[in-house]
This record gives sequence, C-alpha cells and structure tokens, in this order.
Amino acid sequence: MLVWRLLRRLKLFCKRFWTMVAVYSIACYNLPMPVTKSAKKKLRKDRKREDRNDRVYSLLKRLIKKAKKHPSEKAVREVVALADKAGRHHIIHKNKVARIKSSLAKLLKKPKKPASKKS
Repeated sequence: MLVWRLLRRLKLFCKRFWTMVAVYSIACYNLPMPVTKSAKKKLRKDRKREDRNDRVYSLLKRLIKKAKKHPSEKAVREVVALADKAGRHHIIHKNKVARIKSSLAKLLKKPKKPASKKS
C-alpha cells in the first residue's frame, strides 16, 4: 500500500488516474479487482476511510510530540480530546488512548516539595 500513500501525498485526485492506479496497485499485490457495483463502492469508501484515518493518526502523533516537548495544559487537552475521538472511531485502540493520556498527565504533575519540619 506504499504506492497509495505516495500518490495520495502528491494530491493527484483525477478520477481516471485513480482508476488506473487502482488497477495497477491491486494487480501488483495480486488482489482481485472488485467486480460488483457494491464491491467497487466499498473499495472507494475504504480508500476514503484510510485517508481520513491516516490524517487523524498523523495529527495525533504531531500533537503528542508537541505536547511532550512543551507540556502545557492546553496542549495536553488538545491531545486528550483527539485521542478520545480516535479511540471512539477505532482508529487507535482504547488501551493506547489510556496510555497516551496517562503519560501526558505525568508530564503535567509538578513534583511535590517535601514538607518542611518545624521543630
């Protein structure tokens, strides 16, 4: 599927071009071409979903990186909101969402100063 990702990045969305690419990429991987109308529609929908999921996942990774580099409550809130949404839509696993939230929460916690003993 590397061919798809490279071509998507070039933003070549011509319908005829995508048909040629579909035939080529499916032929390369020895996958059967969809024959029925519903199978063709499913292939189109799967491509769109894959695009959308890739965009969400890459945005999430960028935001996590930014939040870890400069931890602030606003940045962490953004990441948590996007991670929850990605988990709800099954883009990432719910346990991974929990791990992300936990690691970012640790960054926000400030170390407690030891209580001074008055004698």
